[in-house]
Amino acid sequence: MQLSEKAVVRLVPSSPTKLQYSLVLCVLFVEASVYCAMPVYLWFLGSDVAKFAALALVTASSMHSMLNRAAFPSILMCFLVPDAAVFVVISMHSIFREGVTAEATLFAICGLAISAFFVVMLSQSYRKEAQSLEMLEQLQQSQKLDVMGKLTGGIAHDFNNLLSVISGNLQLVPGAASRQEAESLTAEALNAAERCSDLTSKLLSFGQKAPLQPIAVSPTKAFEELERYVRRLFPARIALQFDVEPKTDNVFVDPSALQSALLNLALNSAQAITGRGKISISATQDVIAGRKHVRLTVADDGVGISDSNKNQIFDPFFSTSRDGEGSGLGLSMVKGFAEQSQGSVEVDSQSGVGTAISILLPPTSQIPQEDDRQTAGNLNSIRDPQRYSIALVDDNRQLLRAMAIMLEREGYTVTTYENGSDALEAIACKGGFPDLVLTDAVMPGPVQGWNIVQHVKEHAPNVPTIMISGYAASADEYSKQALAQTDAFLSKPIDLVQLASVVKKQLSLKKAGV
Repeated sequence: MQLSEKAVVRLVPSSPTKLQYSLVLCVLFVEASVYCAMPVYLWFLGSDVAKFAALALVTASSMHSMLNRAAFPSILMCFLVPDAAVFVVISMHSIFREGVTAEATLFAICGLAISAFFVVMLSQSYRKEAQSLEMLEQLQQSQKLDVMGKLTGGIAHDFNNLLSVISGNLQLVPGAASRQEAESLTAEALNAAERCSDLTSKLLSFGQKAPLQPIAVSPTKAFEELERYVRRLFPARIALQFDVEPKTDNVFVDPSALQSALLNLALNSAQAITGRGKISISATQDVIAGRKHVRLTVADDGVGISDSNKNQIFDPFFSTSRDGEGSGLGLSMVKGFAEQSQGSVEVDSQSGVGTAISILLPPTSQIPQEDDRQTAGNLNSIRDPQRYSIALVDDNRQLLRAMAIMLEREGYTVTTYENGSDALEAIACKGGFPDLVLTDAVMPGPVQGWNIVQHVKEHAPNVPTIMISGYAASADEYSKQALAQTDAFLSKPIDLVQLASVVKKQLSLKKAGV
């Protein structure tokens, strides 16, 4: 019976369903009942030796239950109920066989007392379980607060450094000695702003809340673009090798997030190489548990990951770099991106030998298409001579003004609204809809971007809509439906070149009647 119990328990997962848990309880109850049949049989034999053996077996079973099963009331009950039944059966047998004698009455009193004791033990077990659950909740809450403390502290440190760079350079622009110096200071501020954006993206990817915009991506194309980055970043002592296995499928991912993930892995590999070394970046077709995957691997021959750090590398803000180098969000971001893309991450590392980290992504049969973020070029290349009207909605006045100026420079007629209610009222009351509606997704007040998109698509389905947000899509069904209806979605912070390109693309599609 012990072997059958162990076999059943091994088949049940660590987080069983109610049906699986009930099956285990049934097996344990049957096991205890079969065991308790033995002392009853021995007692009925009548000899003193047999009775002593019967009491010894019941005592052993009770002690075993108290010591090994007391932490789980439902399991404890499976053993104590048959044990209590043994005492009741023995007591009743003595009364029926000998009548109401002093000895039989003593048996009955002992049986009832032992049964009452078992009831008390069960109630204490339930109370301890409740206390344990409460302590576990308190511990989890304490751990959450600890993580939040590290999160806010780390983010505040990185953002303050970057904001100091932005503010410092912009303060120096008015006193610049030449136009070239002013442009250089502005470029440094823009570079720091892009790093702030990258840090925000890492946080969203770590929390698996980044509003990704997946398209079909060719591994070959992704590696070509990545190579242009890393060739400039890495010193000559590090050899780079890119390899794509023939007939490797495309993947359906956000291209910018994929580039960021691969770049983080490559930068980590470069930091792991102290002298001369090699980084290999490869794409292969793989089959795991009968399912096809595309394996993107970044491998190096650096120092490797120590055994003590292997379980921590994906933790937020964990870093083996020197102070001030990196935010410790790189691998957390990689894992968040992979899981958001319906994939996973594998790590193979030996201390002193090297490390290989693979991103496993599901393949797609879709044909790669151009990504507006990568083909936008510069502002002058996307001007449209035709004058279109655009309704622009955002509760941030400064961002609203910046986007309006940019779109007006491109030749569009822009009407701005600082809240969703004014925008929806104006759009509904006017005789005709604008040529394009661009709205923030989440704003103060009762009317959100979702409501505006829904209204436009119901009354003017040929008018393209673009939604922008710094958050992931809302989880409710209405929001998901509106997001599915919008023609384009852009993440904050907004890239003006990207925005102009997307606006032009949507208006071109409208003009072509697509």
